[in-house]
Amino acid sequence: KMDVDGEQPVDHLKVAEELAAEARTFCLRWKSLVALEKRIEKTNTLLQRIEDWQNPNAKRRTKKESIKAMSTLVREANKINLPTPGIRKLLDMHMLIEQWVDRANIAIRSRLSHAEIESLIARGREMPLDLSEYVDKLQHRVLSANLWIAQLKAYVPCPSDGKNEKVDYVSWMREIREAIREDGKGSCHSRLQQLASEGARINAEI
Repeated sequence: KMDVDGEQPVDHLKVAEELAAEARTFCLRWKSLVALEKRIEKTNTLLQRIEDWQNPNAKRRTKKESIKAMSTLVREANKINLPTPGIRKLLDMHMLIEQWVDRANIAIRSRLSHAEIESLIARGREMPLDLSEYVDKLQHRVLSANLWIAQLKAYVPCPSDGKNEKVDYVSWMREIREAIREDGKGSCHSRLQQLASEGARINAEI
């Protein structure tokens, strides 16, 4: 995004407009000028569409746009190939969202940590696009994991570190082992075994 001298990126639309203005002073309508003017017109139209798309107060805007709509803008921007700050911002956002979708798909197909899935959900909700197709699937995994954790806490209360209410996992595991030892082969032992089996089937690392 920066040139070789570390300066700000060139606004190619502005350069193209300056070239077209200079060419018109020659009082000739070269084919290259006509083609350049068409590219300038397409770029300005695209920039207006991007501005409308990014404007949260746009008329008839009732929900976030889809990934498909953004991909269409990106394809047009790449086809016209007159980068401007607004178009670069769009391309950067598109890349960020593609990276999020890739990670979300990994979380959906395999097992990521409970904390990372929650982080993906939070980031997905902050994105300017409708990512509910992925967020809903991730949320289902988190809800299943949270339900399992709540059931485990019902049998063995979860201690905190006493400072900022973070879970003291070492103490918790110690209390779980103690509960099993004291209960022997009783109901608590059986329920904890059942919970262990259920937890292994949840699509999130808990």
